[in-house]
Amino acid sequence: MLRALNVTKVFESGFLRKTKIAAVNGVDLEIGEASTLGLVGESGSGKTTLGRVLLLLTYPTEGKIFLDETELTKAKGGELRELRGEMQLIPQHPEAALDPRWKIRDSIAELMRTHSLVSNRDEEREKILELLGVVGLKEEHLERYPHELSGGELQRVMIARALSLNPRFIVADEPTSMLDVSVQAQILNLLIDLQDRFGVSYLFITHDLEVARRMSDRIAIMYSGQIVEVADTVELFHNPLHPYTKVLLESTDLSDSSAGFVSIRANSTTREGCKYYAHCPLRNARCRREPPKLVEVNRGHWVRCFLCLLPT
Repeated sequence: MLRALNVTKVFESGFLRKTKIAAVNGVDLEIGEASTLGLVGESGSGKTTLGRVLLLLTYPTEGKIFLDETELTKAKGGELRELRGEMQLIPQHPEAALDPRWKIRDSIAELMRTHSLVSNRDEEREKILELLGVVGLKEEHLERYPHELSGGELQRVMIARALSLNPRFIVADEPTSMLDVSVQAQILNLLIDLQDRFGVSYLFITHDLEVARRMSDRIAIMYSGQIVEVADTVELFHNPLHPYTKVLLESTDLSDSSAGFVSIRANSTTREGCKYYAHCPLRNARCRREPPKLVEVNRGHWVRCFLCLLPT
């Protein structure tokens, strides 16, 4: 359904923009119809940037993105506008995404108005009430402002807003990381129910492997802007191959990069060899001088590591 081929996003900074940081570096991935790909990695690994690039909220420096057979990276004008309606974002911080001056009614209706999906206010209200029922909110919420809602209610508003365009693909960027555990479970269950009901596909971004295991059909592990391992969820947990994946499975919290394994400096486009070289206990000379490619070692199980390709 959605494919990314060699997607790269380079940011330039510093004097004369000479410093180049590859926040996303040569990513290939596929997400099927009505399925969920979990994207896991510590803070600063490039997960959010990749999600925004796939939605064309940030354009890639290189690479191609396809929705079915349509190349999104070549779409312009009316075609691009129409395609944007098929792809939506559920952000990590809904309070920052909603205009504090608008009532919830207007925040949910904004996209429908922009895309001319309703012809009058009666039709608009009917659609909004339908969306409220789907996400578990009440009519009374429509006349409130964002600061009058709880974190869980705000995230339900963002889900309703995303669903207002009947999208096929949604990037859920850490949608529950700021919520209490009990509310988190409610939102996760809602997202699962919505997938069953509407057949929507998710890229589910998280630093929590347990959440990824619950939500995902497949999981991609991201490190320093690259996908280092992709596998079916059960396979990944039972047979992790990349040294970094094994470290993640032993870790309890990836949200704090100070407890992690990579600095944003590691994303420099001038670095040679494997990006995980400095932290890998199994590294050898080849790892230092040559960047490994993402290779399928078992059916559907891809890994970016020379050591995993050695005969046993």
